[in-house]
Amino acid sequence: MKFLNRNTNKAFAIEIDGKQVDLKINRAARKLYKSRFKLDLFKAMEDHLELEKMNLKQSNQMAQIVWAFAKTSDPKIPEYEEWIETFEVFPLADIFTDIVTKLKESRGAAV
Repeated sequence: MKFLNRNTNKAFAIEIDGKQVDLKINRAARKLYKSRFKLDLFKAMEDHLELEKMNLKQSNQMAQIVWAFAKTSDPKIPEYEEWIETFEVFPLADIFTDIVTKLKESRGAAV
């Protein structure tokens, strides 16, 4: 992923289920994700670039990535299991597309 590397330090908001969710993508998010879910965040994101082929396990991992970005932006949000329950819908394809688009735009890459 050319638009995401270990030096990435971006903050932006996306909308999930009609709610603004602030995200922060940086080293702290990567460490939080690794600590909480025992997986590498960048590897997990790369694995999910083909959203139409995502299975239930991958869907859960993608939601966990979004939580790690949100938790890094706002340490007061609850733990993953409680946080995810605050949404009636969690459209992963739209969310992931928004994140990737905003990362590319912030790096000046073509979308």
